[in-house]
This record gives sequence, C-alpha cells and structure tokens, in this order.
Amino acid sequence: QLGQMVISGLVPGYRALTILPILEKLAGVEETVVRDKAVESMNSVIPLLMVEEQSVKGKEEEEARQICVRSAPGLLLALVKRMAGADWFTAKISSCAVLPCVYQFFNGLKGTALVSTSENGMG
Repeated sequence: QLGQMVISGLVPGYRALTILPILEKLAGVEETVVRDKAVESMNSVIPLLMVEEQSVKGKEEEEARQICVRSAPGLLLALVKRMAGADWFTAKISSCAVLPCVYQFFNGLKGTALVSTSENGMG
C-alpha cells in the first residue's frame, strides 16, 4: 500500500525516495505475498521518480525535485546492488524483478555495471 500513496498522488513522485528503503526491506522477506506486493509497489514507484521535466510549485518543492533528479539514479543502483548481493535468495529474486524498472535510469557504462552487478549477485 505504500506505493499506492505515490501512484494516487498523495506523495509526489519526487518525494518517493523515502519509501524505497521500506519497500526494499519488504522485498527481501520470505513471505511471498509481502515480497510480491513490495516489488509491485517498487515497480510502480520507480518510473515516477523520473521527474527531470516535471514542473512543481514553490521553492521547497523545486529543491525536492532537483534532489530526486540528482540522487535517484545512485540510490537505485545501490538498492539493486544490496538486493542482488544479499545472503538470502528472496532479495536476489526481488532484485531481478525490479531490475527492468531501474535499468531505465541508466545507459552506457552505468547500465552495463547494473547488469553485471545483478548477474554477479545471482551467480
């Protein structure tokens, strides 16, 4: 349900970075239903973080949008690395399910690093 707050507009996409660590923890749990819903929420929230051309009202909101634009790619890469390198298979499986959405943030060398990180974590 955390992801629904962003999708419904209660939390703007550029403020959704704070939700991802919670969803990351839930995506690593053993309970299949919880893990699947966390991954589903992550996959619906991640595209909303692409706010480079989104206009916002107010100075504070613009600063939050700019922070999201600057930090989202690095935070998403770190998230996938942590999940792919986790000890338990549940987080590794979740990293594979989140990878297509995260990959949209990357191109060239960073995209290659993202794929090799996931492959190394699953090996």
